[in-house]
Amino acid sequence: MLSRMKTSGLLATACAVWAALGCTTMRRPHGAQPVIAVSAATAEDAWRDLVSRRATLTSIQAYVRIRATSGQTSQSLRATLSRDSGQRALVEALTPVGTAAFTLFSDGRDALFLDHLSGKFWRGPASSIGSVAGGLVPTVNLAELMLLAVGLPIDSTSAATRCQVCPAEPGRIVIQQGDVRYTVGSAGLASAVVQRGGETLKVDYSPPSFPPSTIDIGRYLGDSTTATQRIELRILDLVTGPAPVQPPAIPAGYTCCAGS
Repeated sequence: MLSRMKTSGLLATACAVWAALGCTTMRRPHGAQPVIAVSAATAEDAWRDLVSRRATLTSIQAYVRIRATSGQTSQSLRATLSRDSGQRALVEALTPVGTAAFTLFSDGRDALFLDHLSGKFWRGPASSIGSVAGGLVPTVNLAELMLLAVGLPIDSTSAATRCQVCPAEPGRIVIQQGDVRYTVGSAGLASAVVQRGGETLKVDYSPPSFPPSTIDIGRYLGDSTTATQRIELRILDLVTGPAPVQPPAIPAGYTCCAGS
């Protein structure tokens, strides 16, 4: 990745996953509708509602503000991110003056990165995004990360079981689904914990609702209780759309390869 995209692991992650500096409005897709808040009588009903929304999702787009911290370095960012019912995910980043900074697209198998500042592009397997885009959070893939960022479960088809021995506040339940553990209240997710490959991704929602308002994401390595990376994300607008995410075109004149 170009040197400006390598300043720190988390800031590069935020740039590659969510960043859009200085963006003031979200470009809503044609036909998009604001999401309807979850309002259930019980946490069990709320979980069923969230799974149903995930299962029937065509596309969802969020406009967010982010504060990313790695070590002693912090930066505030803005982002527009889109995700559809498949594995297609799109990030469009802007400079502080509103011009295009970069675009990142992945369909779960292939990925495309456009560096608009240098006029370069990279295209390759989605599994290699991290090496090109400065180190994505490897615990989850880009499409999964976007679902967690807006307060939806990663999966709507895998078997989920209620953990009867897991501690939970009154009125909340704990759901285990594969390698993800969700704590659910009557208004939505309170937290999600993903454990993969010796890493843990912890996501806390405040308040515990869908749509959430503030999301705190921490990445932990091994048995460490201290996050190596942390991102606070605030959702400014969240809508669902009728059409899938479309891959961006490579602008004329762009040369290969970003990251080389």
